[in-house]
Amino acid sequence: MTRKTEEAVFLVESVSDYSGGLVDWIEEQISEMEVSDEVGTTLMTVCAEIESNFLKHAFPSTHDSDEQKLKVTLSISDDTVQVTFLDSAPPFNPLTESSERKKNLEIGGRGIPLIKKLPDKIEYKRTADGQNKLTAHFNLD
Repeated sequence: MTRKTEEAVFLVESVSDYSGGLVDWIEEQISEMEVSDEVGTTLMTVCAEIESNFLKHAFPSTHDSDEQKLKVTLSISDDTVQVTFLDSAPPFNPLTESSERKKNLEIGGRGIPLIKKLPDKIEYKRTADGQNKLTAHFNLD
Protein backbone atom coordinates (compact mmCIF):
# COMPACT_ATOMS: atom_id res chain seq x y z
CA MET A 1 0.00 0.00 0.00
CA THR A 2 1.37 3.41 -0.90
CA ARG A 3 1.21 6.36 1.45
CA LYS A 4 -0.05 9.72 0.30
CA THR A 5 2.73 12.30 0.63
CA GLU A 6 2.03 14.58 3.58
CA GLU A 7 3.64 17.92 4.33
CA ALA A 8 3.50 20.40 7.22
CA VAL A 9 5.21 23.78 7.71
CA PHE A 10 6.43 25.52 10.89
CA LEU A 11 7.25 29.20 10.38
CA VAL A 12 9.09 31.60 12.68
CA GLU A 13 8.41 35.12 11.43
CA SER A 14 10.80 36.86 13.83
CA VAL A 15 13.64 35.11 15.62
CA SER A 16 13.66 37.71 18.40
CA ASP A 17 10.05 36.79 19.28
CA TYR A 18 10.55 33.03 19.07
CA SER A 19 10.33 31.16 22.36
CA GLY A 20 10.56 27.58 21.14
CA GLY A 21 7.99 25.00 20.23
CA LEU A 22 9.56 23.35 17.20
CA VAL A 23 10.22 19.97 18.81
CA ASP A 24 6.68 19.83 20.24
CA TRP A 25 5.33 20.65 16.78
CA ILE A 26 7.52 17.93 15.20
CA GLU A 27 6.30 15.41 17.78
CA GLU A 28 2.68 16.27 17.04
CA GLN A 29 3.20 16.04 13.28
CA ILE A 30 5.01 12.70 13.30
CA SER A 31 2.34 11.26 15.56
CA GLU A 32 -0.32 12.29 13.04
CA MET A 33 1.82 10.93 10.20
CA GLU A 34 2.24 7.61 12.06
CA VAL A 35 6.03 7.60 12.13
CA SER A 36 7.65 4.86 14.26
CA ASP A 37 8.97 5.76 17.72
CA GLU A 38 12.54 4.98 16.66
CA VAL A 39 12.50 7.25 13.62
CA GLY A 40 10.51 9.89 15.50
CA THR A 41 12.97 10.04 18.40
CA THR A 42 15.92 10.35 16.02
CA LEU A 43 14.14 13.03 14.00
CA MET A 44 13.25 15.03 17.13
CA THR A 45 16.86 14.80 18.39
CA VAL A 46 18.21 16.18 15.11
CA CYS A 47 15.58 18.94 15.01
CA ALA A 48 16.29 19.95 18.61
CA GLU A 49 20.02 20.25 17.82
CA ILE A 50 19.42 22.26 14.65
CA GLU A 51 16.97 24.55 16.45
CA SER A 52 19.42 25.06 19.33
CA ASN A 53 22.34 25.82 17.01
CA PHE A 54 20.19 28.16 14.95
CA LEU A 55 19.06 30.16 17.97
CA LYS A 56 22.54 30.33 19.54
CA HIS A 57 24.72 30.92 16.51
CA ALA A 58 22.82 31.97 13.40
CA PHE A 59 22.56 35.68 14.06
CA PRO A 60 25.59 37.59 15.33
CA SER A 61 24.80 40.80 17.17
CA THR A 62 25.49 42.74 13.96
CA HIS A 63 22.32 41.32 12.39
CA ASP A 64 18.80 42.41 13.24
CA SER A 65 17.07 39.25 14.49
CA ASP A 66 13.65 40.90 14.05
CA GLU A 67 14.11 40.49 10.31
CA GLN A 68 15.36 36.90 10.46
CA LYS A 69 13.03 34.04 9.61
CA LEU A 70 13.07 30.28 9.94
CA LYS A 71 10.89 27.90 7.95
CA VAL A 72 10.78 24.20 8.77
CA THR A 73 9.04 21.81 6.39
CA LEU A 74 8.29 18.25 7.41
CA SER A 75 7.21 15.80 4.72
CA ILE A 76 6.64 12.08 4.59
CA SER A 77 6.29 9.70 1.67
CA ASP A 78 6.19 5.91 1.35
CA ASP A 79 9.70 5.28 2.58
CA THR A 80 11.14 8.57 3.87
CA VAL A 81 10.44 11.38 6.28
CA GLN A 82 12.27 14.58 5.45
CA VAL A 83 12.77 17.80 7.39
CA THR A 84 14.05 20.96 5.72
CA PHE A 85 15.29 24.05 7.56
CA LEU A 86 15.36 27.26 5.53
CA ASP A 87 16.75 30.40 7.18
CA SER A 88 17.97 33.86 6.30
CA ALA A 89 21.05 33.73 8.52
CA PRO A 90 24.59 34.35 7.26
CA PRO A 91 25.98 31.40 5.25
CA PHE A 92 26.87 28.36 7.33
CA ASN A 93 27.25 24.78 6.13
CA PRO A 94 27.35 22.48 9.17
CA LEU A 95 28.40 19.57 6.97
CA THR A 96 31.79 21.10 6.24
CA GLU A 97 32.72 22.05 9.78
CA SER A 98 36.33 23.14 10.05
CA SER A 99 39.08 21.10 11.66
CA GLU A 100 39.84 24.13 13.86
CA ARG A 101 36.33 23.97 15.28
CA LYS A 102 36.75 20.25 15.94
CA LYS A 103 39.94 20.98 17.90
CA ASN A 104 38.13 23.57 20.01
CA LEU A 105 34.98 21.53 20.62
CA GLU A 106 33.62 22.40 24.04
CA ILE A 107 31.68 20.13 26.36
CA GLY A 108 28.10 20.14 25.15
CA GLY A 109 29.20 21.15 21.65
CA ARG A 110 28.33 17.84 20.04
CA GLY A 111 25.31 19.03 18.06
CA ILE A 112 26.90 19.18 14.63
CA PRO A 113 28.38 15.66 14.82
CA LEU A 114 24.90 14.39 15.81
CA ILE A 115 23.26 16.33 12.99
CA LYS A 116 25.71 14.74 10.55
CA LYS A 117 25.48 11.19 11.93
CA LEU A 118 21.84 10.52 12.80
CA PRO A 119 19.97 11.14 9.52
CA ASP A 120 20.20 8.55 6.74
CA LYS A 121 21.08 11.42 4.40
CA ILE A 122 21.69 15.13 4.97
CA GLU A 123 22.26 17.94 2.47
CA TYR A 124 23.10 21.63 2.65
CA LYS A 125 22.94 24.32 0.01
CA ARG A 126 22.91 28.09 -0.13
CA THR A 127 19.87 29.05 -2.21
CA ALA A 128 19.88 31.54 -5.07
CA ASP A 129 18.03 34.03 -2.86
CA GLY A 130 20.73 33.81 -0.15
CA GLN A 131 19.20 31.41 2.37
CA ASN A 132 20.64 28.39 4.14
CA LYS A 133 18.80 25.18 3.29
CA LEU A 134 19.52 22.08 5.37
CA THR A 135 17.55 18.91 4.60
CA ALA A 136 17.71 15.70 6.63
CA HIS A 137 16.21 12.43 5.35
CA PHE A 138 15.17 9.51 7.56
CA ASN A 139 14.27 6.10 6.14
CA LEU A 140 11.04 4.62 7.46
CA ASP A 141 11.98 0.97 6.97
